[in-house]
Order: sequence, then structure tokens, then C-alpha cells
Amino acid sequence: MSDMPIQNKANETGNKAVTLCQQFFEKTGWIFRRASNDTDFGIDAEVEIKDTNEVTGKMFKCQIKGTETI
Repeated sequence: MSDMPIQNKANETGNKAVTLCQQFFEKTGWIFRRASNDTDFGIDAEVEIKDTNEVTGKMFKCQIKGTETI
């Protein structure tokens, strides 16, 4: 048995969901920051709102959930 970490299907689905959210918010021009921890609970990202090219200082945090089916 290997000592290497194992990525289960739930982790993979969750990572894909965060990536989709990142793509969406970056398309709007907002700043998307992924949380540095790799746990499956808590805050997944922080989004900072920009108005055109001006950073507003307004931000919110996201807890993102992914699913394989709708």
C-alpha cells in the first residue's frame, strides 16, 4: 500500500465546482481567491468585487458545493 494521498470522487467533484465558480467570477472581472486549505468543509474561496478596473474593497466568501448530476 502506498503512502501517497488518495483523491476520492467527492474531492474531484468539489475541485471542479470551485474551478467553475472561479471561471464565472473571473469572467465578470472580479478577483477570485481560492482558500489555501484542501479540506472538504469551510470557506472555499473569497471574491473581491471590482467596478470596471477599480477595486471596491467589497468582498464575500464562498462555500461551494459540487454534484455530479443536476
